[in-house]
Amino acid sequence: MEKFYKVISGNTLDSHQKFVQQLIKGGATEVDSPDKSDVIIFFCPIISRLGTDITAALSNISELCGCKPVILVVMHHTFNPELTVADSSRLVNSSSVQLVVDCLFYETKGLLDCPRNENAVTEVLKQMDLPKSSSQIFSTLWQKYVSGCTQCKQKDGQLRKKNQQLKEMKAEIEKLKQELEELRKLKDKPEHPEKLQREEKANMEEQREGIEALKESNIQPEHQG
Repeated sequence: MEKFYKVISGNTLDSHQKFVQQLIKGGATEVDSPDKSDVIIFFCPIISRLGTDITAALSNISELCGCKPVILVVMHHTFNPELTVADSSRLVNSSSVQLVVDCLFYETKGLLDCPRNENAVTEVLKQMDLPKSSSQIFSTLWQKYVSGCTQCKQKDGQLRKKNQQLKEMKAEIEKLKQELEELRKLKDKPEHPEKLQREEKANMEEQREGIEALKESNIQPEHQG
């Protein structure tokens, strides 16, 4: 469980923000909706009485959190960082709540710097299986690397295929250009020489016949003695 969504049941004077920041430093990720989360961090400041406030906060927990597991952070208002408080987990009987921690805050100081609060953050991170060990971090990074390599290989294969298709298209275009050039040459090329020779011979024959006809029709006059 790494992703969490926070729910606040009362006025924490923004002290919960420091708690959230420490969770994020520990490797957790805050999300903007319960549906995207692995767990709900439920902040419950004690305003009147411990049991009453916890009961009121958890009365609509299913409506607020759905079926997500819940970590309840009970916040006690005090200026004394060494204050001893009752264990709030004994007052919680909801099956959705997997862990209950108690912490201390004050309006002018926010979340107090004290062992109790440090332990509370540690317990929450532990429940979320955080922070990850070095071997877990390496495993996660390796999986991402392998996944990235696989995607790169797929992209590279697709690119090679497209390059091959492009080469084939270029070759086809060149072939069509050559065929077109041959057609143009045939169009501009004079007719077959044998045909020209036959036509030239026929023309000469016609000219010869014409000359002969002119000779026959040309009667020379008789000379007077």
